[in-house]
Amino acid sequence: GYKILVIFPTALVKRAWMNDLHKLFGLSPKEDIGLIQRETWRIGEHFTLASMATLQNRRDRWDELFREFGTLILDEVQGISAPNLYSFVSRFTGKYLVGATATNLRNGRSIPELELTFGQAVAKMDANDTPTANSVPIDRIEVINTSFIYDLDSEDAINWHSLALEMAADE
Repeated sequence: GYKILVIFPTALVKRAWMNDLHKLFGLSPKEDIGLIQRETWRIGEHFTLASMATLQNRRDRWDELFREFGTLILDEVQGISAPNLYSFVSRFTGKYLVGATATNLRNGRSIPELELTFGQAVAKMDANDTPTANSVPIDRIEVINTSFIYDLDSEDAINWHSLALEMAADE
């Protein structure tokens, strides 16, 4: 029953959230999902995605956000600078706080600011690359430069099926 604020550090992470929310819940990125980025400040009914850089520049509106959201998710949390992250998280008054990262190590050592900000990890999953019958070892991949161009609207996600069909039809 709580609105969810998702903080993203990069446009790529934002796009992934937009795509996943559309696929999982049928939400329209432009109408159903709120967005806080640059000049845009639109709160969604259930989900709002926010750029950490924009939030840092709009500290005067933080209290408005804290009244609005009960769940805060910080994706790719290791990519957000510790002072900015801590100042926002320490003032968040909602019920749920989730810090998600696939990289909890820096130079082989744990990142202390993650544990200081979020506490001990509740769950951890290690993913390993396991060869399969049709996998290709990375050292066997050869880069071949071509003049192929795939037209993509910068706001849209890549339609992988369409891209594959265009690549197959290209000389």
